Amino acid sequence: MSARHLFLPVLALGALLLSACASGPGSSAPSERDLEGTWVPSTAYSTSPFLTLDKDGTWTGSDGCNGGSGTWKLAPSGTLTVTSGPSTLIACEGEALPSVFSQSERVSIEGKDLILQDKKGTTLTTLVRGKAPSTPTPSGDAGSSAVVGTWAAAEPGVGQTPTLILNPDGTLNGNDGCNTLIGSWAESGDTVTLDALGSTRMACENVDAWLSAGKTARITDAELVVQSAEGKILGRLARG
Repeated sequence: MSARHLFLPVLALGALLLSACASGPGSSAPSERDLEGTWVPSTAYSTSPFLTLDKDGTWTGSDGCNGGSGTWKLAPSGTLTVTSGPSTLIACEGEALPSVFSQSERVSIEGKDLILQDKKGTTLTTLVRGKAPSTPTPSGDAGSSAVVGTWAAAEPGVGQTPTLILNPDGTLNGNDGCNTLIGSWAESGDTVTLDALGSTRMACENVDAWLSAGKTARITDAELVVQSAEGKILGRLARG
């Protein structure tokens, strides 16, 4: 056999070995079905970050303070295409899974681990199967809670009227006079706790965005008295 004929099989074997090394030991190119479901960081956080990939091509996720959502699609080669919508920017202990997933362009599975990588193949995070945290809901019968509904500032001031909408499922949304608010709420006695009250980051001249600093609200017969974490009264909301 000539040297040329020996050289070609050696090249083919070398290419095969390089391909195997690039994929990593035990790694495989997953299908979309392999990715569907909820994934969490391998490191535990008190904020319970999660990423849920639905079979309809949509995703939702959170770092425990900021939520995100969008669409995803996986090519047979393992190339990942992700779109995402707007998200809040609250400082948070948890791993920023919505942001990480939005930057991911490749994905692989090694054993039970889901590996997300950027376009250069750098690993961004490693996830394992898990469950999304349950959404907090008001105590008692949510549908009959007296605080469910829309509350608005009696004295709106400059800008839009500060408004808080407490939904029956324990989520909230509204506006602080300038920025959109999102978060969750829970009721205990005569107090409403406002959790992770995030907002957009628009700059509005001469607007007192006091509502975005609210941490609790005391329930009275006719209004919600919004307070800071230190118990300082920030403002009052009446039924909208």
